[in-house]
Amino acid sequence: MPFETDLLGPLLPGLREQAEQGVPNAILALAMAEDRHPAVLAEAERRVDGLLAEEPRSWSAGGFQAPLFGRPRTDAACFGLLLPPPSIERLARHLLRLATEGTGDFDPTRADALDGITILAGYLPDPVRDELVHPVLALAQASADSSFDKLWQGTLHPLSTGKVDVGRRRAAAAVVAAAGLARRPEHGETVLASASELARQNDGPAVQGAARAIATLLDQGLVELDPAQVLQISTSEPFRELAVVAWLHSPNPAPELGEQFAHDPARSVRLAAAARLPRLRTIAPSLVEPLLAQLRHDPSANVRQVAAEDSGRAA
Repeated sequence: MPFETDLLGPLLPGLREQAEQGVPNAILALAMAEDRHPAVLAEAERRVDGLLAEEPRSWSAGGFQAPLFGRPRTDAACFGLLLPPPSIERLARHLLRLATEGTGDFDPTRADALDGITILAGYLPDPVRDELVHPVLALAQASADSSFDKLWQGTLHPLSTGKVDVGRRRAAAAVVAAAGLARRPEHGETVLASASELARQNDGPAVQGAARAIATLLDQGLVELDPAQVLQISTSEPFRELAVVAWLHSPNPAPELGEQFAHDPARSVRLAAAARLPRLRTIAPSLVEPLLAQLRHDPSANVRQVAAEDSGRAA
């Protein structure tokens, strides 16, 4: 599900009223909540038909397509979830074609197509997921760079007189989408290897995408990693957050690691520990109170709030 409907629930009546008046953002919000309002279904048909009519833009004779603003392909995937299963399958395959053959697109535009596949992945039948996972993962490799990509990368040389940085998101989007499609242990190991390689590039978006992909694999039970193995891949902030996830997948979470996470200099890591207290309470309840004692006095108001919410649930 692309959106937290429990957060959106109180707003649904007002959003439906605005959708009837044709307010675009209201229609998109309802689509993300998978609300089958007539205005949303009509917009879903329109957007998906438009995307399916779009042909990949190839890099030839020096021509290229200007970058798409926003995330039209991802948004179309949100609407696509409201359509029948055959339409979802067709859309996923078309998004892969756009990402693979769209050599005249900017890198973020190809990444937008892969983000759309991530949204659709859990709604695809097993044979289709098996069919798509390896072609999607192949787009994480440098060999998937087009001549167009290399042209812009060349302008980033320190001695270049004119630099054009259009962003690099395709590889990270590919490993995240592949992780969402993966459903077999052999898929998990292959995605893990690609994500680990990507993380070692020390590029911010790439590291974040790699950590997100591996977290998906851990949550699906497709790989087993302990916190030490996670930190061997990278000691970056996203991977320290990932180590919290791995810690809670361990059969016997080590108490000293929980204390380490609660004292991490990065707020996001401490927040990850606080947000996962409910799971810790189910697998190692004796470790919760020592962590709460630290997190209740955290310098970050967000961390203190999440810790307090866990205390309230347990009371």
